[in-house]
Amino acid sequence: MNKVKPITLAGVIFSSLMIGTTITTPVVTFAATLNSQYMEYVDNTIVYSVEGTNHVVTTQRVHGVRGYKWALEIPSGYSLASSQPNYITLDANNSRLFVKLAEADKSHIETKINYIDSDTNQVFQTEILRGHEGQSITLNVPDLYICANPNDSQYTLIKGPTSRDVYVKRAPLAKNEVTNTIHYRIANSTGSYLVTKLVTGKIGERVSVEVPDGYKLKFHESSVYLLQYDGAIQIIDIVKDDNAVSTELTFVEEGTNEVVGHYKLTGSFGQTLNVDYPTGYSPVNDSDSVFTLIKGQANRTILVKASNDGINLSSFKSTVMVKGKQTANLYGKTGELKAFRSLAGNTDWLTDKKATINGQTYYRVSSDEFVKASDVLEYTSSVGTINASSGDVKPLYNSEGKRSTRSVAPNTAWYTDKYAIINGQKMFRISTNEWIKASDIS
Repeated sequence: MNKVKPITLAGVIFSSLMIGTTITTPVVTFAATLNSQYMEYVDNTIVYSVEGTNHVVTTQRVHGVRGYKWALEIPSGYSLASSQPNYITLDANNSRLFVKLAEADKSHIETKINYIDSDTNQVFQTEILRGHEGQSITLNVPDLYICANPNDSQYTLIKGPTSRDVYVKRAPLAKNEVTNTIHYRIANSTGSYLVTKLVTGKIGERVSVEVPDGYKLKFHESSVYLLQYDGAIQIIDIVKDDNAVSTELTFVEEGTNEVVGHYKLTGSFGQTLNVDYPTGYSPVNDSDSVFTLIKGQANRTILVKASNDGINLSSFKSTVMVKGKQTANLYGKTGELKAFRSLAGNTDWLTDKKATINGQTYYRVSSDEFVKASDVLEYTSSVGTINASSGDVKPLYNSEGKRSTRSVAPNTAWYTDKYAIINGQKMFRISTNEWIKASDIS
């Protein structure tokens, strides 16, 4: 991630969303480069209406630089009409800009996911999924956890249930890694901890403090801490910060309207910060490379496009597992090795992007971490029982396709949880790192 640093404020766009006569909290984003001498600032009104009708759903007042491509904020329960791009270009002063919406989506569904720690049997985090009936969504599993059942990693929205319990367990640690519990405590308070986080890494590794929104470190409290022995508990004192502001940016691809990532900015009111964009993407508006924080703006949508930085990035939603017992290194978006970061052997991971970096294929397993395709095996979940066919004993293979010294007897039944294509042949897994050919089962 790029370091965040203050820079000179160039210009901002203001907007407010108006439903009837009620105006929501103002929204601010950048719409100017550092050279604002020749820029024309305008006031526009965006009118959201249902295509083919006179029904106005809402209006949005915006102020910014003429020619800025404004990412549309679609009202809940609606979608853009097929002919409508996902942005509007700011025009002459006092212009009314019309956006066509499709009829309200009657199949819109919201489901609450309750993440339950399988060790404590307690709900410790929740997530709201929104979409249409039949839509499959990859869960945003809490940091340092994985689904107890890999099949729960994705959820298909259906009518009826408003909540779903998902059991999760601690993700396996890589070799020599430790986990510390970090408690954020309000200074001079006798109450419970405000926030608790789990952090993994190597003993002695320096970790930057992530202060909760709306707070700052107590005077003289260090902004970094060192990881201690596995299971260590560390307490960090914080105090209320009246000038603290946080805004979560949602990056939407121009043309496809696909959400390609999120980025949270935290700082002081009026502070201008650099924006770290998702791998393979850059802002449509050059001025969006920076952002100014204001109070009352929790979210903002930014228009992005595929960047020409030598990285070939494509959508690829699948599951992969690390081959064998050895850990798999993690790499950054330019192919650089991530120090102290790796995946444990024989562990499963969700991927949403495939990338070609310096001629090598990688899978993305977190916002800015990639694993080499050669270190993992793509698989498909398939829970059930298979039967070895009659005849001779059936040899077993590891995840790299190498024959092991073990085999299974003919006409015996075996539990399997997944299958994969290994060295061009379909195989089913029947133990941690043992696979049987599909041609050897009946």
